[in-house]
Amino acid sequence: MKKLLTWWLAALPALLWAQPPIKVEYLVIEEPTWKNQEKFPKPTDKNSLEAVLWGLPSECLYWEVHPGLDYETWKQEENKRIREEIQKQFQEGKLEIEVSYDVTKLVESRGIFLQKGGRCIDVDTTRGRGIDEYGQYAYEEVIQINWQPYPNETKEILGFKCYKAEGDFRGRHYIVWYCPDLPYPYGPWKLHGLPGLILEAHDDLNQVNFIVKRIDISAKADEEVQQKIASFKAWMKKPPIEIISQEELLNWFKKHTRRKLRKDLAQGVEVELDYNPYREQQFYEIVKEVLKAK
Repeated sequence: MKKLLTWWLAALPALLWAQPPIKVEYLVIEEPTWKNQEKFPKPTDKNSLEAVLWGLPSECLYWEVHPGLDYETWKQEENKRIREEIQKQFQEGKLEIEVSYDVTKLVESRGIFLQKGGRCIDVDTTRGRGIDEYGQYAYEEVIQINWQPYPNETKEILGFKCYKAEGDFRGRHYIVWYCPDLPYPYGPWKLHGLPGLILEAHDDLNQVNFIVKRIDISAKADEEVQQKIASFKAWMKKPPIEIISQEELLNWFKKHTRRKLRKDLAQGVEVELDYNPYREQQFYEIVKEVLKAK
């Protein structure tokens, strides 16, 4: 065992130089109300999920999954629960019967396909419907993050020496730790563009956190990475999948949001204006526009 470990350590520089396919597992913790800059929130079933990055030198596939039921199973269970709830409320003599679907039980997943240079294809398969609840699409954008490196600040993560960098993206200020000995310009989610793999990232309030759990550059990982990326590329070419630009996606959501808001207001539904820095500014303006015209 000792000889095998010695060989692996001796071979590691050559493997890294050749940039073999790499598999990286992350823990993602999102806690929107957290404001303790000294430590990360503890992971729970509600605030955390697992993520995997499959990387090649020129491109990577990043996938987040929140465990849950597939759509068909969920639909059967929810329909049964709702029928029972309606019957119960009817027997209690209620004149107004209120029921709703619990979508939190559905599996959620999201994929990011990123290439060198910042070309990104974002695929949301939220709520277990194969692609998302609005239909089958993926949108494309080019992402550039202006990182400020701090070459004198280092720390060790999983035995790798990492360097600090900071940058702003989508309304948040991120602090990341990247490893030049793993020469892949990628990281969790859409964070990329540094001369080494990002092993840890979080915003300045520790509300969004990505923590590396495992790195695999074995022969088994090589095969898995090649298969995952090839499979994803083949899937993207199948109809009715359509890759659209971010501008096209925003225009579609503008139209959809206006229509839904006006319908809700006409039916007496109360609409609250809750601005989220992740949400595009255009959506915020649409909500204000519709509420003002009420």
